[in-house]
Amino acid sequence: EDVYVLNGDGYVQTLSYDYEEDREDCTYTYSNGYLSRITYTYYEYVDGEWVKEEPKEVTEYVVSDGNLSKVFSNDYNEEYEMTVEMSSTPNNMNIDYLYDQWLGSENEFLLCIAGKRYRNLPARVTDGDDVTTYEYTVDGDGYVTKAVEKYGNYTNTYWFYYE
Repeated sequence: EDVYVLNGDGYVQTLSYDYEEDREDCTYTYSNGYLSRITYTYYEYVDGEWVKEEPKEVTEYVVSDGNLSKVFSNDYNEEYEMTVEMSSTPNNMNIDYLYDQWLGSENEFLLCIAGKRYRNLPARVTDGDDVTTYEYTVDGDGYVTKAVEKYGNYTNTYWFYYE
């Protein structure tokens, strides 16, 4: 069961996942309305009690001029950094589907409850030696109708239809 608690601005403040023998609590922090940090705390069910695991994971989001520029994370003492180059394509869809896909968050972006939307969609995301690129096709009103994601030898194509 996923339990979202929203703050006064309608953005997710905490999210808890309960599984049979595992639990994850996430705390969200915002700066100027943009998501700036998610802190993940993990628990294991031992002898009838939830026992907190260490260390906790922290993901930080760096926003500049309304756009995401970097993502830093430590996952069990392994650190990684993603650099984001933005396209000129506005992030004006009615759901933040593409950010939900590439940031790997559960549904916070899909539900539009993870703070203000970034102004534009990503063009290139670099994570170590891995590079993912994105190309967009827009309709006459500037709305994305097609997004092509390329990663190594893989290509994913997303089509968007508006009614």
